Amino acid sequence: MTYNDIIKRLRYILDVDDQVLAECFALGGETMTQEMVRSLCQPADDGGVVCSEEQMSRFLDGLILWRRGPSDKGQRNPVALNNNVVLKKIRIALELEARDLDNAFMLADYEISPHEISALFRKPGTKHYAQCSDHVFERLMSGLSLYFRSE
Repeated sequence: MTYNDIIKRLRYILDVDDQVLAECFALGGETMTQEMVRSLCQPADDGGVVCSEEQMSRFLDGLILWRRGPSDKGQRNPVALNNNVVLKKIRIALELEARDLDNAFMLADYEISPHEISALFRKPGTKHYAQCSDHVFERLMSGLSLYFRSE
């Protein structure tokens, strides 16, 4: 999934508009107007703009701040994004617990054990760390759409 696709999916999952997305970008330190956010949600051949890794990182940090408020731990060092990091930030922002993730995977008709889910959130280099594939990430985002929009 591209960063633009993730933003569109999160917009749908949370049922928010361009103003809220722009606010999330602003909370993360990225100045975005509603028109700029709208262009991130459009296909490239229709005038859409590609979201950079830095913009995505700031958006996710802003989403966490928007949903949960500031952290007591202060600022963290920027980390290179991959599916695992994006997944972890989404989990934090949406306050998802293991059972929520399990339910989302079940709604997406994807069988994954609790051990496999926890392996996605471990630190790279540890014994039980597992790289989150695009397929697993896509299934989780589909499941989260069903999980949040069916409530």
